[in-house]
Amino acid sequence: MVIDVMRKYGCRNVKDIFDKLQHLDKSITFEEIRHAIQQLNHDNKITLLEPQVQGSFLNYITNLSRGASFWLTIIVTGLTLATIYLAPQVAPWSMLRIAVGAAFVLFVPGYSLLQLLFPTKDIDVIERIVLSIGLSLAVAPLIGLTLNYSPWGIRLAPIVASLSATSIALGLGSTYRSFLLRRKLP
Repeated sequence: MVIDVMRKYGCRNVKDIFDKLQHLDKSITFEEIRHAIQQLNHDNKITLLEPQVQGSFLNYITNLSRGASFWLTIIVTGLTLATIYLAPQVAPWSMLRIAVGAAFVLFVPGYSLLQLLFPTKDIDVIERIVLSIGLSLAVAPLIGLTLNYSPWGIRLAPIVASLSATSIALGLGSTYRSFLLRRKLP
């Protein structure tokens, strides 16, 4: 039915297909249509494409679903800064500092770099997590090595500042690359 609706009525997006099928047969559920479309995509009978984006980069990045990786980076960085500089150094808070700091150092820089390198969803979630940790284990020591030869040295404030700046810059770059890939060209 999905292919027939696409051919007969010229439906080109999932919403139009759903609306037309619902109009033709009220008993069809959204889940059935979604499953049928996914199966057709899996069987290479149809090709699902990301919707193209119009507008500015500012509009794109403020859309939470499209700029989610950037906002995740901002939130984890902000939470890390809050736990380092604002949380008291007593027992329950120190465990939170360790957990948030570990996520910040071992995941965020690599995740931002991975999003920059692979902005589409070609990589599974588990692969993305493992590659993010691996890339973070490569990026963080390079930042430390650079700081070692800088006038600031390896201390808490320069490490946090440089990891924050690197992660946010990579997150911003990955979101901009994603914007360019999905932008509707005139």
